[in-house]
Amino acid sequence: PGVDAEHVAVFGHSAGGILAGMLALYPDLGVMATGSAGGSYDERLFEGEPQVFEDTPIERSLRVWAPHADELQQPHFACVGEQDGFAQLGLQVALETADGSRAPLIAVLAAGNHFSSLATCMEGFYRLLTEPPPGPEADAAEATPAETAPAEATPAETTPAETGPRGSVSD
Repeated sequence: PGVDAEHVAVFGHSAGGILAGMLALYPDLGVMATGSAGGSYDERLFEGEPQVFEDTPIERSLRVWAPHADELQQPHFACVGEQDGFAQLGLQVALETADGSRAPLIAVLAAGNHFSSLATCMEGFYRLLTEPPPGPEADAAEATPAETAPAEATPAETTPAETGPRGSVSD
């Protein structure tokens, strides 16, 4: 009570990014958007690691958001570093899973590795939240996804729903 969801966002890095992505799967989360830096993983995250949970394919799938990207209910800004190969693999899974759906996913590649890309990813998420998307009067060239990303970042291959979150985030 008393919290304006239009002024609350969730952002996480690495494991926190996994949690932010998983929160975006909930329809009644009560936030304007979620975002992650380096938290785009799939089930391969658990390969070769000792597990404290029952290690089954279903259990692994339930612990990451990328394989469920087509079920995103909240706008999610997924940013990974160009040199963060493992997170890029998970982001590719998210893009392939969300392809053809109306999932509100924005995928961005930023300069740097898992750690050095964090500031750029945070800046891109902040800009997405604070800069209004181009209106109907804007030129189509001005309405490119790159506007949601920091200048140093480049949009990754994106889902057809990319324009969906832009309107949803600022509404």
